[in-house]
Amino acid sequence: MSIKRDKSEIAESFRHLLLKADEMALDKKKEDLIERFNLEENDKNTSETNSNQSKISSKDRLGISNIKRIPKNPFILNKKIKSDEYLKHRKELIIKLSIILNKHIHYWLQKEMPKFSKLQLEKHIYSLLKHLKK
Repeated sequence: MSIKRDKSEIAESFRHLLLKADEMALDKKKEDLIERFNLEENDKNTSETNSNQSKISSKDRLGISNIKRIPKNPFILNKKIKSDEYLKHRKELIIKLSIILNKHIHYWLQKEMPKFSKLQLEKHIYSLLKHLKK
């Protein structure tokens, strides 16, 4: 009989805990609603104060009501129309420059590189001979 009694007491205390949990949940919902209502009122008050401050700050702007950003160079055209002549001249210049550079590179490889490499080779051989004498 004591086991049945203990079980009934446990079940009753569990029911009591469930009731307490429900009460606490209702209290929490009420508190949340109250806080939300207070936040809405505070937001309204802050928006009113912000609008008042913006009116005051607009008076301190020395009569300038609208300031627009000025671009770095207003004389540059945003959209350049590239005609066929412009593209032809550009291609010709690129070809001429590449020919000139190729000539200089070819000249350097034919005339200057052998001199440079000969000097480098002489220095290297001289250093090897010194190293061998030691």
